[in-house]
Parts: sequence; structure tokens; C-alpha cells
Amino acid sequence: MANYYDTRIECLTNSELLKFIDPQKIIKSTWSKFDFSISDELIFESRNCTMHEDILLLSKKFPREIFLVRYCDSPEYEESLTECYRYEDGKCKFIGYEPKYTFNDHDHIIKVLGEEVTHKLWKRIRRYLIRLDQTKESILDGELNCDILENHYDECVTSSVTIHAEFENYKLSVDKTRNSELILHGYHRNSESEDWEEILFESKKEEDKSSNVGKDQKNEQVIDELNIDNYEDLPS
Repeated sequence: MANYYDTRIECLTNSELLKFIDPQKIIKSTWSKFDFSISDELIFESRNCTMHEDILLLSKKFPREIFLVRYCDSPEYEESLTECYRYEDGKCKFIGYEPKYTFNDHDHIIKVLGEEVTHKLWKRIRRYLIRLDQTKESILDGELNCDILENHYDECVTSSVTIHAEFENYKLSVDKTRNSELILHGYHRNSESEDWEEILFESKKEEDKSSNVGKDQKNEQVIDELNIDNYEDLPS
């Protein structure tokens, strides 16, 4: 049975470089295919081995650039780790392991923020996640656990981390509730009140509207009852 790997490539020194390179031309010696791109990041799927040899050649072709590359097993292996490498001048250096993050459905956030802004904010948040999670040890406490401060249930105490990133009138918030589980929230600034308003699912919006309608009807009923009571108390 063949093993499949996901490869994510980004250029740290020139964020525009990969936008002008045909992804198919990066594949030279591996059984790989280009899946999609997100802003300045390219995502590939490989069979039987990672794209290490291909990226070495890419790094030799652009010796002045620094590439950050993440390798992880295919999606069905949810508990696996992501291996991070730095490529420069045809040489490769292992940086460390990261959790293979899972996300809640956030298409409604991308729809409002846009792909470019969402990715810009996510990259800033990921810098903090790297500081929190990245380690050169693949196994801690017998688990695939990158954060040595997390999942230690001493005295029944659990913890979570929230990270925010803002750009103009948009904000992305990530709750890290478990070692690899991330919950994304998107916000846009109200132009009149300057307050942040959360971007909700359409179904959630309808629920909130129904809830508000129910509250308004109840309030109207209470007011009517008060008016009736006050009317009855008036002298004849």
C-alpha cells in the first residue's frame, strides 16, 4: 500500500516568488501532484516519499532564497506530526515538529475576509503557534504531543490559548483548545460603533434573529400586560 504525504512550501525571503513559478515545474523526480495554493503557499501531494529531492533542486535554482517546507502524512492520519525544514542554497536543515492542526469549518470567515487577508492573519498567528508548539522531540510523555505544557491534567487543571491578529477592519482569532485542535473565529469592525462583530454562519445568524424576534414578542406581551394592569388601576 502506497504512503501519501502532503507538502506545503513557502518562501520566507520573497513572498511573491512562488506566485510566478509554475508548480508543475517544481516536480522533477518524485511522484507528486500539485493540489492548490493559498496566497504565497503551494500545497502538493506525494506518493511513497516526500518532495525533498524536488525542493533541493528548487533551492539550488534560487540559492539566495529561504524556503520553509512542511511535510505531513495524508489527512487520514490525524494524529501524525508535521515535520518542518528550512531549505537554503541547496541545503536542508531540520527545524522541528509541529502538531498536525485540525480546524473548524471557516469558509464563512474566508468569504468575508477574503483569501489574501485570511492567510495574512493566519501566517501571523502561526508564528506564535510555532513558538508554542514546535519542538525537536517527536514524542513527549509517550504521546505525539508537541506542547510540553499542555495535556498535563495535574489537579484536574486544563488550559487553552487564544491568539488574535488584526489587519485594518478585520480580525482573526484562534482558540487552541487541545494539542492539535484549533477553533477559528473571524470578526469585522462595525463602521459606526467601531466595535468588533463576529462573522457567523448563516444558520447561526438565523437562530440569533429568531431568538431576538422571540425576545421582542415577549417584551411586547409584558408591556401590553402592564398597560392592561395600569388601565385597571385607574379610577373610574
